[in-house]
Amino acid sequence: MTGRVALLSSGKTDPQDSEKLLNLYRSRVELKKAFSEAKAEKHALNKLVHERDGSVARLEQKLSQIEELLLDPEWVYSVAVHYQLRALNDRCRARVASFAEQLKRRQETRKHQAILDSWNARRSGQASKVEKELTMAAQAIEVSEQRIADAEASYREHPFFVRIFKRRAFRKEVRRLEHAQSLLHEKETELKSVLDELGNSAAPEQQGLDQAAKRSINFMILSFAQQLYIQFGDDNIASLVKEAGDKSAGAIRYGNREDCQRLLEEVASRWDAFDNVTDHADALQKRAKLLSERAIFMNDDDVIPPAGSAGTLICINDGGSVTEKNADLLGEDYWGLTKVFSR
Repeated sequence: MTGRVALLSSGKTDPQDSEKLLNLYRSRVELKKAFSEAKAEKHALNKLVHERDGSVARLEQKLSQIEELLLDPEWVYSVAVHYQLRALNDRCRARVASFAEQLKRRQETRKHQAILDSWNARRSGQASKVEKELTMAAQAIEVSEQRIADAEASYREHPFFVRIFKRRAFRKEVRRLEHAQSLLHEKETELKSVLDELGNSAAPEQQGLDQAAKRSINFMILSFAQQLYIQFGDDNIASLVKEAGDKSAGAIRYGNREDCQRLLEEVASRWDAFDNVTDHADALQKRAKLLSERAIFMNDDDVIPPAGSAGTLICINDGGSVTEKNADLLGEDYWGLTKVFSR
């Protein structure tokens, strides 16, 4: 018993054993951390696989439904019409998105160029002022050098004994002129430094658009969307195109074979006339102005008008006359308008 107590009370431990225990503890902590990370990664991968499996299953189900529809003589022509209309809807959405992106980029470039022009003009004016001051400083230095030279020449012209009596006054005057010249050189150096800083100053960075610019862009986007809608010439065709983009094949039946054939011919004619929409720049701007005059914003900071205040379709013919009718493209989100507005 006494020996056991002696062992316990000795309190002596081997430093190497302590270091080994500490390393084991650290390794255990790192392993637990690595295991936790691997477990989380496995969970994330399992979730991703589950989502992919669900997506594949939905696609397979959709493909099976389409195959069944294509095998049904009463639906095969409707399926063809549906995908032609959907393709046209996709093209309309892409066209609106492209127009919106180009418009935003053009406005941002224009604004940034205006800022750059103002910055360059201000910098040029500052540089011109500094250059004038630099020229005046250089001229003053030349005058100062000439005065020193004249003072030295005048001093040397006096007889020796006269120079002895005037030596102190001469040195004092020369020191004064040299001090003034030193100050002029310092000013010249300072002005050159300022001129270098102006020349090396960084141009202002690209800035975002303000509220007025965003509103202007959004009304132009809405005007363009209305022009696409008008391009179809038939409200029912436009609504069918949008509906095909919102619904799946089999949700809509377009009639018998003859009805579907007429719709396919109508869609083909719309494809042929589709590119003409960009030829109406004046009408787009006029329509955007009229839409902005009718829009009512709920808050001063809003840049997208409420759908109800922009529910008028404005038609402008080649002569410039305006006709109006109800068509809330914004409220019904034609061509994915809500996703492309400037915010």
